[in-house]
Amino acid sequence: MGFTHSHSEVVPASTARAYQVAAHQRFRIVAHEGAQVCDAAFVGADNHSVTYSSDLSVLFNQLEGTGDIHSLETLYSRPPDTEPMVRVTEDTIGHHFPWAGGMCCSYLYEIRDDEPSHENCADNLLTALNERGLSLEKVPEVFNIGMHVTVEDDQIQYLPPEFGRGDYIELEPQIDLIVGISSCPNDTTIMNESEPKSLEIQFEDPPR
Repeated sequence: MGFTHSHSEVVPASTARAYQVAAHQRFRIVAHEGAQVCDAAFVGADNHSVTYSSDLSVLFNQLEGTGDIHSLETLYSRPPDTEPMVRVTEDTIGHHFPWAGGMCCSYLYEIRDDEPSHENCADNLLTALNERGLSLEKVPEVFNIGMHVTVEDDQIQYLPPEFGRGDYIELEPQIDLIVGISSCPNDTTIMNESEPKSLEIQFEDPPR
């Protein structure tokens, strides 16, 4: 007997939500309205110092032959608590930005677009995670889902998304987690096809 659908939630466009997810309770982040970048933060539910490490995740996946700078099979936590945090069980999006760990913030919009008060993932995630009982002053590193990035001539290039309506990534926590999901508010570049959209989160229960 396999996983069964439990319930769905919607993260409205340009906002963030946080959820407590038990170990081995799978969930899907679905681009149900079209291409939409998601910044996902992972924090240990029992130990809030356990958070995602972007550089170690890419390194370990390359050493294991399970991923590269665009796609991962396992997300690892930062030292000194390094361990598998999340496994990717299905992925129809396929092209992500897992190796930097950063997110849009007010200063980015200020220097790039002269819009320092623009909604951003950093502020949204900090609010959403703290509403779940955390006391964070800074947002942990994030996994940038669906962000199409490459490097040319030693410069980071941001490209149009390569996925569309209905595409998803399915994740299975290896430990109990608090998961922050931000539907990226970027409407000044091609990142979200210049139009932020909502995301659907589909939760599944493991076999009993």
